[in-house]
Amino acid sequence: MGEPQRNVVDLVVDGVPCRVPFSEQTIRLCHDLLAKWTSRQRELGRRMVIFLAAPPGAGKSTLASLLAKLSCEDESCEPLVALPLDGFHYHADVIAKGIVCVEGRQVPMREVKGTLETFDHALFAEKCRELCSGTAVLWPRYDRNIHDVVDDAIAVPATARLVLVEGNWLLSNETPWDETRSLADLSYLLVADPDLLHRRLVARKSRGGLSPEAAEEWYRKCDGMNVRRVLAHSSADNMLVEDEKGSIWPLGERLWGAVPMQFHGDDKNGSWLGSSVRTPLLLHACCGPCSIEPVELLRREGFEPTICWTNPNIQPKEEHDRRLATLRAWAADVAHVNVIVAGDNRAAWEAGVAPHGFDRAARCCACYALRLAEACRAARELGFTYISTTLAVSPYQLFETCGDVLAKTAAAYGLTPVWRDFRPYYPEATRTSRDLGMYRQNYCGCRFSAAEAAVERHEARDRRKAE
Repeated sequence: MGEPQRNVVDLVVDGVPCRVPFSEQTIRLCHDLLAKWTSRQRELGRRMVIFLAAPPGAGKSTLASLLAKLSCEDESCEPLVALPLDGFHYHADVIAKGIVCVEGRQVPMREVKGTLETFDHALFAEKCRELCSGTAVLWPRYDRNIHDVVDDAIAVPATARLVLVEGNWLLSNETPWDETRSLADLSYLLVADPDLLHRRLVARKSRGGLSPEAAEEWYRKCDGMNVRRVLAHSSADNMLVEDEKGSIWPLGERLWGAVPMQFHGDDKNGSWLGSSVRTPLLLHACCGPCSIEPVELLRREGFEPTICWTNPNIQPKEEHDRRLATLRAWAADVAHVNVIVAGDNRAAWEAGVAPHGFDRAARCCACYALRLAEACRAARELGFTYISTTLAVSPYQLFETCGDVLAKTAAAYGLTPVWRDFRPYYPEATRTSRDLGMYRQNYCGCRFSAAEAAVERHEARDRRKAE
């Protein structure tokens, strides 16, 4: 893929006029967000407050300024007022003399300026509650020319119906910020590859006059710690990710509801996300080898899978236990993913599936329904919203049938199915599982499939001999 087409937009970011290039994707995303927010605000019939959090260097202030500008240019959208969290830094005189405890260490505020502890959360909470009440509000701004806070610098009129607050710590689960995150009507977390943020933040300090060595040292002591803390302790209703080329995409299905949407960034994007900022998903797994690619691909898409084992079809019991042991060993030692064992109702399988015998279409459909119903039951009981299955990996499964069963079963349990065609990754899963020395079965699971597989292998040998 080549470089995305860029649109240069005149903005004022942190009080500084600048010309910023944006990709078509980012512009399109902004228009989609504004349309969604306008519709939601009009449904509410009152001021709507949105929190946009991001680690340092992710471009949240620039994105907020772009959203505000585009909202004023589109008559169909409610005008957006963008407000910075940076105005709630403690004043310069306080930071110059203050001492704070950061991750168990007593350090001077001036050495960690920008960390969560150098913000006046009590004042933010007060102003934010005023904002949510719908009244006129005077909001502070951080002036980068004087490196200090200017009180009451931004006037938010009572007529403002759509307000976006942007900042690093808005969606942190650390005390006391966890008490104010719920004030937002909608929340968004914008993330990017930490390596990209590292390069940007060091370059920013260098442009500000620091030597390359001093810029790296500041990143090590302050900016880098803040990046890690934001990614580790933040979560949101919706997630956005910036790729290496600067385009911003919705991550997973958090933004788009039930509309299935793959993440379009580079392959590695999303793989570095901590589990606290991914969307929890229960992944029904049929075996270890078939779980390899779905876990990795779903993580790239912004989900954090928990594997659910429920496979009463696998016979004999020794085979069942061997597959489960293989899955558990790989999950613990390689994938670092949790495994739960749900019900394995063999009597129900014998009563509801076995009577179909060698009618593969009917048998497999009934088997999918039994196993996925138990997985969905477990997902609902454990509080998951999203459900998927590794049955979408093997080319030997009835793909369309399984997708239909998952959709219907998930709907019955109030869940959102994440149905993906993992079949193109089957060869890679085969190679990886062999390289890892994982046990690989040669039939699906039940006694009927074992007999069918044996016949197919025998017929394949006969064809090879005939050739």
